[in-house]
Amino acid sequence: MEGYAAWVRRNAGLLSLFETGLSSITWLLPERFSEGEISIEALHTALGLLSSFHDSIVSAPPGAPAPPGVDLALALFTLEQVQVLVELFATRQEERGRGSRYTSLALLESIKALVRLLAWRRSGSRLVLHGGCGNLEQSAEAGRGAPPGVGQGRPQEVFGAFAAFRQNRCHPQEVGGTDAAFPARGSGGTASDKQTAKAGSKAPQAGLSPPTALPERLIYAAELLHILRPLVYSLALRRWGRASWRPWLISLGIDLLSMQLGATGARLAQGSPWFGKAQPSDLGPSLALLRCLQRSRWAAEEERELAARRLRLLAYLLRDPLFSRYTQVALQRWVGASSRVPLLGWLSGRAAEILLGVQRYYSYVERMAGS
Repeated sequence: MEGYAAWVRRNAGLLSLFETGLSSITWLLPERFSEGEISIEALHTALGLLSSFHDSIVSAPPGAPAPPGVDLALALFTLEQVQVLVELFATRQEERGRGSRYTSLALLESIKALVRLLAWRRSGSRLVLHGGCGNLEQSAEAGRGAPPGVGQGRPQEVFGAFAAFRQNRCHPQEVGGTDAAFPARGSGGTASDKQTAKAGSKAPQAGLSPPTALPERLIYAAELLHILRPLVYSLALRRWGRASWRPWLISLGIDLLSMQLGATGARLAQGSPWFGKAQPSDLGPSLALLRCLQRSRWAAEEERELAARRLRLLAYLLRDPLFSRYTQVALQRWVGASSRVPLLGWLSGRAAEILLGVQRYYSYVERMAGS
């Protein structure tokens, strides 16, 4: 096994290119969405599982234990790859009158939601990044000793750590009724510094622990809704079917509510500085810098995640009943209009065929939506 792992690490780039190429070719096969789709999807799933296994080998340093989060990442990738194949078999059973396909899908979505919750809480991040995979990458980087970026830290932790540092290292001690010298700077502190230090020395240490503030609660609720939305949507489809507007409206409502709660929480956090029980004067002249850190509410990776979520709302155009009533009609008109142009007509027809095939299955559309 060690020899195979070493070979995978040496040829990681070539293997990734080869696996991506084969996986892309399976989408262009003539029987991709016909009677032979199960065998083709089985090949596609096997390639995806093999690629996930190779990624787990490359992410682990040679001769060192696997970093934290690799086990959850592999489990999440496996569930996502197997889900399409499970839906295909469940659809065949549904066509024979043996239950609903959404029973199996709801079970898989519940397991995926649990894995994402574990990944989210283990990473300590505020957002679920890339469906949980980004959080697991953060956990792996932390396990390898990579320093977190300043923008990744929470404002409460920044304020609390700075106030604790001033209390423990920079405040004078009362010795015989007189102020002792600053340990780090000697006795040359200014009068304002000593006054600030005296005030800060009276602040209780217990006041430095971050509270469960309203902005944090709103962001927490928003991410919880984001994680649970696929599960709720699959249960709604099982209850009312894909021809009903209720599952579509429930899923869209959860997405919009999650975005609104997250935006409100971020706005409240930016507008209300947090100092715990300590006073702003206890934090000294670096308060302006800490306020700037607090206003950088979202890190760059989190900003990209929020933008991607807004963009993925377009996936609702592919969900029934909106697709069958409106999107499909517009798509057929476009294919008919472009059929007169030789190359464009062939490309449009092939793209429409793939899109119609993808839209038939819950798992494909959810994957487009980042779930």
